[in-house]
Amino acid sequence: MSVLFRTALHRKLALVAALLACAGVSRAAPITFQFTGTVAFVSVDDIYGDIAFEDVFQVAYTFDSTAADLIPGDPATASYLSSGVPFSMTVLLAGHTFTATDSVSIGVVNSFVDQYTVTGFGSGGNLTLEIYLHDDTATAFAGDSLPLTKPALSLFPFATFRLHEVGTEGEVQVDGLFTSVAPVPEPSTGFALCLGIAGLWVLSRRRH
Repeated sequence: MSVLFRTALHRKLALVAALLACAGVSRAAPITFQFTGTVAFVSVDDIYGDIAFEDVFQVAYTFDSTAADLIPGDPATASYLSSGVPFSMTVLLAGHTFTATDSVSIGVVNSFVDQYTVTGFGSGGNLTLEIYLHDDTATAFAGDSLPLTKPALSLFPFATFRLHEVGTEGEVQVDGLFTSVAPVPEPSTGFALCLGIAGLWVLSRRRH
């Protein structure tokens, strides 16, 4: 094996290792899902007074894709907690923005029913945002692992949202129904792709 061949091989192996490392970072990056729905019921609205039935709202939450199961001894029930920046949950409704930055908790149940819950807490416990998906047929999940792809609303006949905020001047509580959900692309995925292309370009330049 010539020295030039060994050098080229080492460069290629180094590039592969770098790409794999970048791919690992991409998989471990925060994941964001976004839901859209309509208000089904406004039980309390003392703070704003302008949130109404059938208002359209958007909910987006960012969670840690590497979060550990806090209930490891139960194969049918899991809880995954994400806290600190950049993990949060935000609701846009009637021109208002509600952001829960204390923590985001995701619960998964895969038993005689399947359930997927996401709860965001903010303002020291004075703001709670909750997504609740329920499937009576227990066919939505194959286990209680943390879903890293968007939940299919078609698999959950019961898909609801609740917002509750308590402020110094009153409170607001809203219930809603979801109509769609979509993933938001991870920023690190594009970074890994660009890094790989740049590495291949460097190798091609060195060969000539």
